Amino acid sequence: MAKKTELGNALSVGGLTIVPVAVTFGDTRQVEDRVMAVGYSEALAVIVIGPSSAEVLTVSGDILSLEEFGDLYPELEEQLHRLRPQS
Repeated sequence: MAKKTELGNALSVGGLTIVPVAVTFGDTRQVEDRVMAVGYSEALAVIVIGPSSAEVLTVSGDILSLEEFGDLYPELEEQLHRLRPQS
């Protein structure tokens, strides 16, 4: 089953930006003359970006830096780099 980790749409609340992170699993199979698709998404974390800092709050309760989260999910590293606050 294919797995894809991706950032969702950003939401601005007050002076913060919140970005959801989810992993999506999916697969397609052909059975005789039909194509069957199966998939689901699972929340991983939210990224909270303020004027001078950003933190990742995971669903397991951990608080990580963008760098630490990028180490866990290298496929997101480029996108996470663009989220860093400009000091």
